[in-house]
Amino acid sequence: MSKILTALDPTEYEHELDKTALNTLEKIPGLPKLTKKFYELGVEKLIRIEYTGQYLSINKNNFPRVFDLYMQACSTLDIKDIPELYIKFDYSVNAMASGVEKPMIMLHSGAIDLLDDDELLFVLGHELGHIKSGHVLYQMLGSILVPLVSMGVQQFTLGFGGLVTEGLSVPLYHWIRMAEFTCDRAGLLCCQKKEAALGVFMKWAGVPIKYQTKDFEKEFVNQANRFQEQDYDSMDKFVKGISQTYSVEYLLQLGQLVPVSHPWTLLRAKRLLEWIDLGKYDEILNSSRNFVICSKCGQQNSEGSKFCANCGTSIS
Repeated sequence: MSKILTALDPTEYEHELDKTALNTLEKIPGLPKLTKKFYELGVEKLIRIEYTGQYLSINKNNFPRVFDLYMQACSTLDIKDIPELYIKFDYSVNAMASGVEKPMIMLHSGAIDLLDDDELLFVLGHELGHIKSGHVLYQMLGSILVPLVSMGVQQFTLGFGGLVTEGLSVPLYHWIRMAEFTCDRAGLLCCQKKEAALGVFMKWAGVPIKYQTKDFEKEFVNQANRFQEQDYDSMDKFVKGISQTYSVEYLLQLGQLVPVSHPWTLLRAKRLLEWIDLGKYDEILNSSRNFVICSKCGQQNSEGSKFCANCGTSIS
């Protein structure tokens, strides 16, 4: 059973690249206008209607194993407002979070069938991490609204299509990729097993289940390290920079540049292992989780505090 991380704050495990990219993104003038349009169009309501009308809600009666693991994941990450959980028939090992005011998680059937319990906890924890960190609004802008604006769909542009495509989409998609590093950490904190996190990464990289052995895990990590340690000549830098921003695979198949939503799998594994090696994961896992929460402002205060460090309210 995973240790419950009482009063866990996402800033405790936030990746520095996530924070830097978000600071840059939020300085872009077009972001507030796009955000306003998101709410005006009722995008979240449309998604909720699709989820409830198209997909099966997971509960303790129809998927007891998955539901119990989900409740465990929420408890471990100290998430009290439980997002709704749905299943979609798709044999990719994947899941996604959506919904800003009332979050939801969509779990693919492939993840349920192909992952063991600890690996499934990693995936669930990753998506809960997006919700806990407040990533979902900007993710939905990138996955739904920006493409519509970029394509010039009349009812969605209203005079700011060029602004979005030229000034906002690149920093937005860059932040979306960097936020994945933060949520990989949330996934590890949820399952609390490095081997489970690596197992998911290996499946994402295409490794058949029967080949996922300790020897293969070692080779997987070695490949990630070799990629990072290569000397970059000018062409390497150009190719890797383009590949991290746009999908070369889609360019060859569709003849158009499609923004990449996730960093490369081996790079994600490398970044997570670096965090573990620095001792930051153990630091959170082994820290005292005894906090006193201020009833007025919600600030965490160390046990024994008499007054809130944020607002000064008596908490004794």
